[in-house]
Amino acid sequence: MTISLDTVFMDAIESSQSLLTAFGSRRWCTAAPMPLDAFIENVSPPYVIVKFDGFSNEGGTKDDPYDGGYDRVNISVTVAARNNEELSSLAQAVREAVHGYLTAHDGEEGIPYDTQVTGGQKAYDEDKPCFWIDLNWSCSADSGI
Repeated sequence: MTISLDTVFMDAIESSQSLLTAFGSRRWCTAAPMPLDAFIENVSPPYVIVKFDGFSNEGGTKDDPYDGGYDRVNISVTVAARNNEELSSLAQAVREAVHGYLTAHDGEEGIPYDTQVTGGQKAYDEDKPCFWIDLNWSCSADSGI
């Protein structure tokens, strides 16, 4: 399991030429040297934020070697856009890019498997202004922390 899966998801997004064109340099990941608040203050939509969002325990206790408990890693991807249509298009493109990347690299070390994605409601930020949505992945991985 790894807490650097956020970089795998950013690699997935950056593997799409259309998303690279849409977001340009307006991409932020947990591994970025700039604090998230500074990024959000200094960037205009469209942009994407990829964050490590913690672990969740599945399958019982990990203290029992016979029980088989394991962690799932949670990754949050926030997509922001200038309007609702752009948001829908970019959010779908992000989902497709992540799915395609994980499928293409299936079985490689550090690549998550057993992924499940959920999405929140679209929202509008009057201060920015922009539309945004959180896409949340829960997944398993076998590499070390």
